[in-house]
Amino acid sequence: MKNGRVSKIYCRGEKRMELHLKNHLLHREDGPAQIKFSGRHPVYEAWFKDGLRHNDIGPAIKQYDEQGNVICAENWLNGNFYGRSYFKRRA
Repeated sequence: MKNGRVSKIYCRGEKRMELHLKNHLLHREDGPAQIKFSGRHPVYEAWFKDGLRHNDIGPAIKQYDEQGNVICAENWLNGNFYGRSYFKRRA
């Protein structure tokens, strides 16, 4: 099984979070395994592999502002932290 099951969490009819799980661990190979929403737009995305923060083709964590611009990104490989970048908000 490449990717496991998807759990979606709703509050008052709006999707607030989406979790991709494999063997009860956060895991997804073709996108973020954890996505938090504000309204219809993602504000936080995290990539995981077998329960560890991991993305070998870009940041494993991205945080977005209300306009969808990346404001913070973190690099992780196999659960090890390799750095954080902050971005200025656009006017």
